[in-house]
Amino acid sequence: MKSGRSLPSRSEELAQRRAALTVAEVAATVLRQGRRARGESQRDLARRLGRTKSAVARLESSPGGVRLEEWAQVLGEVGCWLAVIDEDAREVTADRWGVTELLLTDRAGRRLPATAHAEVDYDDSCEVVSRFRRAPPTVGRGVEAGDQRSRTSPRS
Repeated sequence: MKSGRSLPSRSEELAQRRAALTVAEVAATVLRQGRRARGESQRDLARRLGRTKSAVARLESSPGGVRLEEWAQVLGEVGCWLAVIDEDAREVTADRWGVTELLLTDRAGRRLPATAHAEVDYDDSCEVVSRFRRAPPTVGRGVEAGDQRSRTSPRS
């Protein structure tokens, strides 16, 4: 006896599965395919990476929680790389960024927080002179229109 609902076709099922893949699952699949295309076993790849076979098996089957740097290294071993692509399909590279994104740090050497804005000037000796200020509050995110105080500022 047939049930009243129809089963998805193989192509529909495949399209649904592809749409549901996480970035880590895509990386794991690329790793597996790259390794196989090179005719390597998990043990061969593990030896080149200086890892155990079980570590490579985990990457290929349970990829969640792996750091980006690790994915970049492992995928590089099978001839692939990670890239950030902008909406115009161009790779985003560090040469697009300037002083404020790459060089400015606080006194402890940490990158500036996302809420800090920096204005950079160069004096006659080409040293960076910077002024930091907090980003203005955004209306609609817990700040009333006309309230110029940051949510993290103490109330007076």
